[in-house]
Amino acid sequence: MASAAPTAPASARLSWPDSVKGISILWIVFFHFFGAYANDRYPSPLKPDYFSSFVSQCAPSSALSTLSCVGQGFFIAVSQVGFHAVAVFLVLS
Repeated sequence: MASAAPTAPASARLSWPDSVKGISILWIVFFHFFGAYANDRYPSPLKPDYFSSFVSQCAPSSALSTLSCVGQGFFIAVSQVGFHAVAVFLVLS
């Protein structure tokens, strides 16, 4: 009678924390790159009037350009809060 090949035990390790840690590392690298590139050119997204001051800097002339300014403001706000990724990395480590 032939014996069955031993099967490897199922891994109890979760893969999603490693993926989130990798994304947070990339976000930290992008945060530092963006900080060096922007050089305090944009207002801080943590201030209560961030979007209004950003849109006034943009000086949109139509509804489409206003939407574009808001999109850019959202991208810049997300780019400037990359320091939160450090906490995510440390909690998951």
